[in-house]
Amino acid sequence: MTGVQGEAALGVQAGASITGVRTTVLLRALFALTVVSVPLQLGVARLVSEPYPGLFLPAFGAVPPDPGQRVVGVRSIEVDYADGTQVQYTSDDLFPEVELEAPMLDFAFYGERGQDPASAEWLAQRVEELGDRGPAREARLEWTRLTYSTTDDAPPTSEPEKTVVVDLDGA
Repeated sequence: MTGVQGEAALGVQAGASITGVRTTVLLRALFALTVVSVPLQLGVARLVSEPYPGLFLPAFGAVPPDPGQRVVGVRSIEVDYADGTQVQYTSDDLFPEVELEAPMLDFAFYGERGQDPASAEWLAQRVEELGDRGPAREARLEWTRLTYSTTDDAPPTSEPEKTVVVDLDGA
């Protein structure tokens, strides 16, 4: 091996060695920076809420709009029969076999399905079975939001959300 060949061989090895050292140092520094930045971000998030961009997703928990209140959705069904009587029903009366009857009522009547002839026909048959009063003329389905205070014994406040009137005469 001549001197030039030996120097060239040493130069290649020295260059490879320096590049390898630089890569190793860079990777270690990046790892150390990551290890240090996570606890720092946790500390900042506790002090001033979460900065953007953050490592955490926002919390979409069951947090009430006001910590001193609870809001409950209530559904009621009032049916007018041909004999002039009015009867109140619950969603449980209409859907006794279903465990989650309130969403079923919402699905069937809250939107445009409330005016669907098939939905009206089903409702007319169901309330006639329940009422033993003959044919039903009209059903009013009401969705109301009750707001309860958790800080005192005040009675709940009621806010009408939606009313759907279903004509049962033609059903």
